Amino acid sequence: MTLFTIDTLQFSKRLHKAGLEIKVAEEIAEAIKDTHAQSLEGLATKHDIAWLRKDFEVLENKFDAMEPRLLLKMFFLTLAAVSIVTWLDKVIN
Repeated sequence: MTLFTIDTLQFSKRLHKAGLEIKVAEEIAEAIKDTHAQSLEGLATKHDIAWLRKDFEVLENKFDAMEPRLLLKMFFLTLAAVSIVTWLDKVIN
């Protein structure tokens, strides 16, 4: 998807009118068109951004769903760590 087009025929005619040979003018026009097309290749479109937003929403929902389980696991790990430290304290003393 191009944002705008370059009329290479008109561009080369204008360069020719300014004094360049027609072959040189045509090559310059084509080179500018190719450079312009290459510069637009990496740009994100509205469709790309909408697709990314959907993906981020899916990931966010997955993380939100995981949160209660992670909190529960952290609680039990903390409880286990405190229990082990308490047991070790009784065994050593």
